[in-house]
Order: sequence, then structure tokens, then C-alpha cells
Amino acid sequence: MTTLFATVLAVTLSFFNWLFTGGQLPAQFKQYFWPPERARLAPPAATVCALINQAQPALKTDSQPFALSASSGLAFDLKRNFYLFEKDADRQLPIASISKLMSALVFLDHNPGWNKTYTIREDDKRDGSKPNLYPGEKVYLRDLFYSALVASDNSALISLVNSTGLTETAFVAAMNQKAVDLGMSQTHFVEPTGLSDYNLSTARDVAKLIQESMKDLDIRRAVLADKYELEILNRPAGQRKPATAHRVIKNTDQLLHNDGLSVKIIGGKTGYINKAGYCFAGSFTKDDQQIVTVVLGAADPEARFVETQRLLDWIFKNYDFPN
Repeated sequence: MTTLFATVLAVTLSFFNWLFTGGQLPAQFKQYFWPPERARLAPPAATVCALINQAQPALKTDSQPFALSASSGLAFDLKRNFYLFEKDADRQLPIASISKLMSALVFLDHNPGWNKTYTIREDDKRDGSKPNLYPGEKVYLRDLFYSALVASDNSALISLVNSTGLTETAFVAAMNQKAVDLGMSQTHFVEPTGLSDYNLSTARDVAKLIQESMKDLDIRRAVLADKYELEILNRPAGQRKPATAHRVIKNTDQLLHNDGLSVKIIGGKTGYINKAGYCFAGSFTKDDQQIVTVVLGAADPEARFVETQRLLDWIFKNYDFPN
């Protein structure tokens, strides 16, 4: 009798200890109060969080289809790794100056230092954009970086490449290796600026490039700058252009000063050559959603921005996003 009483008392005390202090029942009694079948109904908090994160956006029942006039494009939900829209997203196309985002990533891997100076050389000159710096002028590398990304200056980008000490061939090889590392399997570069028709990628790969490049604060600051003031550190002898200590350059991204944009822009990059058409890739946020958009091969300079804005408006009007 004494033994039975002791057993009942031990079980009772264990139960109340578990109930009020969060302690665990002894293994031999656990089955009476918390059977395995019941335990399976209460998954750990980490499992619940994982299930929530796996929830995907869903088109509303009254959603309208979206038609993109550009050659290729997509919209991608970064938080949920979910494609919200695609049009020929795996079609290889020239990406023009969007290539400069990869060049910027490779430069940052080999950056000699922002306060290092570089003197512009005659062989840095490239066609395709208005030059902002002239041979003989000395500038900080940070100013070269901003000129290459803010104004999409091809000559400044080549100066930036040469400042690393790498040959252009070695630099391009590093761009292609980074593309492999980022899983951009349909991307290939032949030069750093985007002037070549053979700098090829897909909308899906460009979305990966945007995602990676926007992680870097220096790149984000550059692509978000509506304008930037270059500092010229010298006045070369015999310079035909009037030399000033400061020179203002402007961004080619019209969405930076679009008051009608319904989302916040995190950053983006434009591109244009004849074969590529007008391109834009960007990253945006609204209501805690993070969306990457890519538009390749738009018909005119305005269309790439109009199409991007239409696509974003359509997404937030026609999708329900999980909380």
C-alpha cells in the first residue's frame, strides 16, 4: 500500500511540475499525459516558420492577364523565391549596359582603394556614351565607379577596369566566373561595358544579377544617385574642354524621379544598344514585399520604364501575398 501511494504521489507531483513550470514528465510516465499522437499535432516553432515562409503568392480569382510588349521579361518575389510573371525568361539576348553591374561586382573584388587616384588614358575611350572625363584628368576611383554606374559611362568603366591592374581579358574572365558562381548558366560576357552584341544573358539570369548586386551598399548608392558630382584633381595642359574642379553627371534611370511610382525603388540599371533594344532591370519594395523586375528589348527609351511600372502595378493589384 505504501509503495502504491508513493507511486501515485510521484506521478501527481511530476504532472504538476510539468504543468506549471514547463518541465518534462519522467519518461516512464510521459505516455499517460502526452501520447505521441498528440505530440504530432504541435510542431516546433521553427517548423511553423518554415511552413509560413514556403507559402506562395496566389493570383486573385478576378485577376487579369498581363501582356508585356518587350521581347522578354519577368517579375520575381525575392522573399519566397517565386516567379510572379515570365515572358521568354530563358531566351538569350544582349543585355547592353546591364553588364556593368557584373563589372561593378568584379571591380569590388579587386578594388585597390576608393581614395586611390587614376589618370584617364587615351586608350580608355569607348564609344556609345557621352564622355564625362577626358585624357590626362586625374580622379579618385570612387568617382570613376559612380561615373560608370550613374551615367553608364563606357570610358569610365574601362578606366575602372584598368585601375585594378588586371588586363581586360582577365577582367572579363572574372566576370564569367562570377556568373557561374551565381548560377547564371545562360550568361556570357566578352567585354565589360555592354557595347558588344555578344554580352548575352536571359531575364532569369539578370534577375540573379540584380539580386546579388543590390546586396552591395556601394552599388546601391551609385545606382540610386539621381546625379553625382565628379571631382577633377588636376588641370591637364592643353585641355580643350574647360576644366572645372567639379563636374555634374546625371542618372539614366527615369524611375528615380517618377512621382507616380507606386513602389519604392531599391536600385536598377538601364541598358541600350541596337541589337538589345531598351532594357531595364530593377529591385523594388512595397508593403514588405521585395520584387525584382526585368524588361529586355523594349521598343523605345520610355517603354522600358512604362512596362516596368505597369508590371509592378499589375502584381500588387492581382496577387494575394501570404502574411
